[in-house]
Amino acid sequence: MPEPLRPVPVPRRTDEPVDRLDSWKEIAAYLGREVRTVQGWEKNEALPIHRHQHARLGSVYAFKPELDAWREGRKGVVEPPPKAGKPRLVRALLVGALLIPLAILGFVFSKFHNAGPAGPALSSVVVLPFLDL
Repeated sequence: MPEPLRPVPVPRRTDEPVDRLDSWKEIAAYLGREVRTVQGWEKNEALPIHRHQHARLGSVYAFKPELDAWREGRKGVVEPPPKAGKPRLVRALLVGALLIPLAILGFVFSKFHNAGPAGPALSSVVVLPFLDL
């Protein structure tokens, strides 16, 4: 019986630069921004991103010296500070703070609101037989 195959570690190529960032997440972390912000910079402000096009999907990579040079070139551009905290959490708390009192008011109103009958109350129900004509 043959011995089962085991994975063989493949050494990393030595000619690959060490200062290469291989994903949007790594690039965004290096620049200190969110992934969406960095993707917007690529579209609108010529952020130096390289792409590999594969059979179905593509991948992105960038080099730290190119990103540093791009950042130096836009030193005069004033940009808003990165968002702190979680805006979704704040929105959810605000919506909850508004909905809870409304739900309580609706419950109290339904309990204490006495709706009078719209017409005379029915005292009996008549069931008619089916006729075969």
